[in-house]
Amino acid sequence: MSLIAHTDISAYNGKTYETAQQTELTRLCGAVEKMFERMTNGRRFSDNANTEFTEEMEIEGKDTIDLPIRPTSITSVSYLSDFGSEAYTVIDSADYMLRGVLIKFAYALHGYYKVVFKGETIPADVKQALIEWVLLLYGARNTDGKQTSSEARGTSQNNYMIKENLPVNIQQVIEAQTIYYV
Repeated sequence: MSLIAHTDISAYNGKTYETAQQTELTRLCGAVEKMFERMTNGRRFSDNANTEFTEEMEIEGKDTIDLPIRPTSITSVSYLSDFGSEAYTVIDSADYMLRGVLIKFAYALHGYYKVVFKGETIPADVKQALIEWVLLLYGARNTDGKQTSSEARGTSQNNYMIKENLPVNIQQVIEAQTIYYV
């Protein structure tokens, strides 16, 4: 299921779209979500607080786990263990605490870990950025991908190209959500 849909776009800008336009917006929603995931080095979000996720990762010398699947906050950890070649050993919940989207440990971790958790839904700033990004692409579809704008000064008006980079607010959300591997 998508994190955003054409209905979110309609609710955002107050427009009603025809069926063909809805189809195009739905396609763009999926494409933008994939681009967002790629640009944030694999950051994904839960669109359903009841969805359970599993992550396996190697951690060396850190006392905090920052999960690639990033809900607004982790609501519960149903399973957290280190694992070797054969079996998992469950880590006692007294040895860690939940802090928003992080799992903070009382000690540094070394080795491979498996985390099974549930989280809350997509953050509002991410949803807003995805909607605005879809609208940017949707608006550019009839201009060969080039977004244009105009500036009026007195009686003259100049048309010019907007930078082909994403708007600053979208870039800031991407930067804030990017996973950095050390």
